[in-house]
Amino acid sequence: MSQLLGVAWYRFRATFGRRWAGYLTVAVLVGLLGGVAMGAVAAGRRTQSAFVTYLASTNPSELRMFTGAYNPAVGSDVGYGPAFIKAIAHLPHVTHVESAALLNVVLYLGPHGAPGPNIPPRRR
Repeated sequence: MSQLLGVAWYRFRATFGRRWAGYLTVAVLVGLLGGVAMGAVAAGRRTQSAFVTYLASTNPSELRMFTGAYNPAVGSDVGYGPAFIKAIAHLPHVTHVESAALLNVVLYLGPHGAPGPNIPPRRR
């Protein structure tokens, strides 16, 4: 094993003058890729903790519920039900309930981004 290392050391010394630019290139590339990898890991960790920090600073709602025009999961067949809102407000650990009347519309855009007159026909 030591004889093999001796041969490798001899070859390195004998060819270093001609190959130093290649060695330097490899060292710089390894350094750059290592730096990019460490930066990506640091950015990923910072991004991972950003939402938790934002969540703690804004005191957000814990739950949002869309009852919609027909939602059998919540037992409602109308968009707004005052009895349903009151029932949710009286549940344990509920501190605040609000309702909003929203218009859920999806606008069809034509091929150039302008609003289209109607829904396009389905292609088969």
